[in-house]
Amino acid sequence: MKIIFRVWFLLAVLSTGFLADNIFAASGDTRVCYWKDSKVGAISLQFDDSLASHASFVVPNLISRGLTGHFFINTGTTRYSLGIMTWEALANRYNIGLGNHSFNHRGTVLTTFDTVLSVVADHEVGENARRIWSLNPPGRSKFAMFLGGGGTTWTGANWGTLYSDYHIAVGQTRGTNPGIEQSLAVSRTGYNAATAANMIYLANQALVVSSPVIIAFHGTGYDPEYQSNGLCMWASEWLPAVDHIASIKDRVWVGTADDIQKYKDERDSAVASGITAGATSISMNLTSSESVIDYDYPLTLITEVPATWNYAKVTQGSISAKKTYAVDVWVSSRTVMFDAVPGFGTITLDSVAGADASAPGNPVVSDGLGADLDVTTHTDHVDANWTASTDADSGIKKYWYRVGVTPGGAELLDWIDNGIFTYVSTRRTHIALSKGVTYYFTVKAENGDGLFSSAVASDGILVSRSANDVLFSDDFETGNTSKWSAGSNGANTLAVNTEAAYRGTYGLKVHIAGTNTVALSKSNFGAIDDNFVRFNFKLSSDFTMPEVYASTEPKLMSIMTLRDASNVLVGSVYLCNTKGSISLYSQFVDDDDWQWIPWGPGSGAGYIPVTKGVWHSVDFHTRALAKEVGGVEFWLDGVKVCAAMNRSMTNKGARTVNLGIVTIGQNISGDIYIDDLVCSDNLYHLSVLSGASADTTPPTPPSAVRDGTGTDIGTILSTGQLSANWDAGTDTDSGISGYQYAIGTTPGGSNTAGWAALGNVLTVSRSGLTVLAGTTYYFSVKSVNGYGLPSASATNSNGQCVEGGTPPDTTGPAISVVSAQNVTTSAAEIIWTTDELSTTRVEYGLTAAYGQTTAEDSSPVTSHSAALSGLTAGTVYHYRVISRDPSSNESVSTDNTFTTTGLPAAINTSANAYPNPVTLSSGQQAKFRITGASGGEVSIYTLSGRKVRNITAGAGATDASWDLCNSGGEKIKAGLYVYKIADAGGTRSGKIVLTR
Repeated sequence: MKIIFRVWFLLAVLSTGFLADNIFAASGDTRVCYWKDSKVGAISLQFDDSLASHASFVVPNLISRGLTGHFFINTGTTRYSLGIMTWEALANRYNIGLGNHSFNHRGTVLTTFDTVLSVVADHEVGENARRIWSLNPPGRSKFAMFLGGGGTTWTGANWGTLYSDYHIAVGQTRGTNPGIEQSLAVSRTGYNAATAANMIYLANQALVVSSPVIIAFHGTGYDPEYQSNGLCMWASEWLPAVDHIASIKDRVWVGTADDIQKYKDERDSAVASGITAGATSISMNLTSSESVIDYDYPLTLITEVPATWNYAKVTQGSISAKKTYAVDVWVSSRTVMFDAVPGFGTITLDSVAGADASAPGNPVVSDGLGADLDVTTHTDHVDANWTASTDADSGIKKYWYRVGVTPGGAELLDWIDNGIFTYVSTRRTHIALSKGVTYYFTVKAENGDGLFSSAVASDGILVSRSANDVLFSDDFETGNTSKWSAGSNGANTLAVNTEAAYRGTYGLKVHIAGTNTVALSKSNFGAIDDNFVRFNFKLSSDFTMPEVYASTEPKLMSIMTLRDASNVLVGSVYLCNTKGSISLYSQFVDDDDWQWIPWGPGSGAGYIPVTKGVWHSVDFHTRALAKEVGGVEFWLDGVKVCAAMNRSMTNKGARTVNLGIVTIGQNISGDIYIDDLVCSDNLYHLSVLSGASADTTPPTPPSAVRDGTGTDIGTILSTGQLSANWDAGTDTDSGISGYQYAIGTTPGGSNTAGWAALGNVLTVSRSGLTVLAGTTYYFSVKSVNGYGLPSASATNSNGQCVEGGTPPDTTGPAISVVSAQNVTTSAAEIIWTTDELSTTRVEYGLTAAYGQTTAEDSSPVTSHSAALSGLTAGTVYHYRVISRDPSSNESVSTDNTFTTTGLPAAINTSANAYPNPVTLSSGQQAKFRITGASGGEVSIYTLSGRKVRNITAGAGATDASWDLCNSGGEKIKAGLYVYKIADAGGTRSGKIVLTR
């Protein structure tokens, strides 16, 4: 073995991918490549404002050419919601970069916020950051490039700790540089002189300069946004330039802004050291001055290897994936080019015969986050977990998952990168599940050499439903409009007839021959905040309306509106003619303003084309919630086309639905056929789209339930297992899909085993039960139909009495010998014993109210020990111990105390706020220093700018005390808050941290 300490740095001028034979000196000699994969340069294609043309035109064209781009998005804007499936699904799958462009694209407007400007800036950056983090693969660093939206003019004081709090680098102004390097002053040309020739010239600069080339865009495509101010590039110019970039990607790295920035910063201080080279193995360390918390991008290294090597397997630290690289053979040397992350542990290169040729093991997928679930009541998220796959040769690099309504299907989400995590609770794209539908997770593992396991599906989880899920519906099979209040016909008319039926015999025909409004209205159809309205419609083949380019309102027609309890508009579905195509558009009202209908050049955003003479389905969801979690969602033919669940819509609950000609412009004629309207508390469309009738009638329960597995029994020996079987239930509309059962000590009871779901089987055996001798147990069974509805009643067995049996354990463990040991200035160990095997947990705090707890150690023991850390020196702590036996009987000790060693830390009473941080469970109050004798006032805000409390200090007071409650006297949550002090000394602001 020989130790190599020579470390070289491979400059860009040598980074051609073709190495002279004499560059490397000896086995183990290692260089860091100037750019990824030893490319000669780097290009970052960057796009601002999360525009519709980016989602519908740019991203598909980049993906088809094997390129990537970086999109500075505003997740709080309506335009972001119109590309929801691109930003929240495709971007993850194809490593499309998502940059922080502020939540609502606010910039200079922030000057009106004065003293709370920093709070607004924090919200704009922070809320956008949190949403972007949730879309990245779990485990990836939170680092993101930031580009201020709307001509941001925030001052340095406004930034405060935003850099570190939200892991941003502010360098994408493309003209100044604390961030990514700027190679050409004219690289902003992508905005204003947007020609193919100019863009190709910029791209070619990456072949000759060492800094990355940035080419920036706004509207891009066949009908791009921002045509009026020139911030656009037409498809006829952009596509040839992108084709050219694709042709040089073998020499130039086309990367995201984040990846290029990370690579540059890591590379500039990268050091390979401690290189040990042997005949079959080489090891080394790779470090840089950057923090591994933010910097996790692999650098490309080239290492000389012995002449006998043909392949090298690279392993690094605790990273599970191992990759095999082919050795490059030169005239008199051999090298291997590989990737490694600075600071992630020792790198080992081993000589191997070849790459891993075997796929990784298959995972086993369970619905839910623990034991496999069959049924859920949730409609806003879907969960799964799986067993870890194994691969002895190359390890596991990552897992991928998809979600659909069939095993292996992707109707809800296509392949999503889940990192190395073996569980997921996904709320991306604002998941909306349909009750009565079964959803399936499919998971596959990818090994270090890029091979995949089989795609394994879960057995599915059913979203349960009840007859009350439907608030109002009309399939018009009554042959009339008796369920509605109907307007008067004029030249425009409404009529229920057979011509308008989508399914069944009747539907609603809307005939248009004039400009009068005529609509059906249903008031007070529900009283919930989440409302889903769906209906089917078809336009006659002769339907016509004027094209929208200007003077929008006279050329539109609203066919469905929702209004709140005060008859104020909540949302509407419009028909319009844009770019020569009949389209739908959804409009809604949030707390601040109307989301207006776009028109004019680049107005395609939000318009969804429909086809005349073809039935379409519409789903329209409104959520009346505040704090930017309300908004609307819109589906056409089962495909989500808008998810604007990023608005505050306080008290905008839909209470009235109007259907027909609600508003109408001029020169519109033809017929609209409407059928099967349903107002519900969930997305009520999947079964309807498949042509099945919406079955709202519960099935009949089994006619008989028998105890035991065959002929009915009356007694059973005590084994902890009970069984039952039953006759099949019936449902003439949608059939039987499964059953639900419970066990109790009375007919219909569920005190022994709560209600559980089964598939379409006619028997069940339940083990692990605690049963009592001489007690009779009863099974209760319900049928579940094909639409997920359970029967209105259950059928009960006549009971089975247990002979023998063991009395249940109802006594908790006896706790003794409780003491605190090994007490230091900041830690202590609590020990105790119990008379039976039980769990371990300690509650502790500054008072007998405690407020803090250790995590429960579920390992059953009789000698217990729990470590407390993070304590304050010279402080008295109260504590008590808690143990729980296998029968879930819990025992709690009496209150005890101990005192940490050392002197307590002095509180800095000269600070504006002290103590800071302050612990909610400590009973302490926060104090704010008051200057002068005239008193003062303290205002406390959340980071989003909402006022929490005003505190007044009277004349002569030296401080103002806060009891950590809001203005309603309620204790507030732990977190970061902003305070503003106004007194004789002026106005001062800062942040205070509240911990649990």
